[in-house]
Amino acid sequence: GRKGASVALAAETDFLASTPNFTEFLDELVNHCFEHGPKSAAEMLEQPWHAGGTVQEALTAKIGDLKENLQIVQACAYSNDGGQVVGYVHHDNKKGALVNVTTSADAAKAAESLKQLCMHIVVFSPSALDESGIDANDVEREKEIIKDGLAGKPEDIQAKIMEGRLQKFFAERTLVGQPWSMDDKTSVAKALTNELGDGTKIEGYARAQLG
Repeated sequence: GRKGASVALAAETDFLASTPNFTEFLDELVNHCFEHGPKSAAEMLEQPWHAGGTVQEALTAKIGDLKENLQIVQACAYSNDGGQVVGYVHHDNKKGALVNVTTSADAAKAAESLKQLCMHIVVFSPSALDESGIDANDVEREKEIIKDGLAGKPEDIQAKIMEGRLQKFFAERTLVGQPWSMDDKTSVAKALTNELGDGTKIEGYARAQLG
């Protein structure tokens, strides 16, 4: 759809996570996230709860009811009038992803491709959407590692090797640059453009993992 939300709620035991009391509360949290669009779990906890008080107070009360500690690990909401927001929860109910993609493709076709994108994110766990999201210290550290192996080579050769190794570094860590799970000869960004048409762009994603 044009709008979507995800909440990762951790419990101490798998048994509790399968009970109606837990799943109904999780549904309430997701509905809240969908309506109020918090940018993070911390922001969500401070928001007013529909039954009074704050989300944090509702969570504390539920912990008292269930006699087991609960924690909102992640909360994320997206809306996109020019595309699709699609979510996926892995069969173990401990991993999931939400994606926000601008595309003019047919909604049903887009939903199938974006579900596959979510599954890719769950399995390959990218560090960031694109190069701008990679920590600068990590990039500098990688440059130093590459330099250590270039001693004695001509400068022009060093520059080419550095460029190629950095491209590989970013491709492994960024969602847009990773090899597509359905065709590892193609990047994720290129594969989505091939499937959904020009102008397709990943605007954001969230990956959650419990345990």
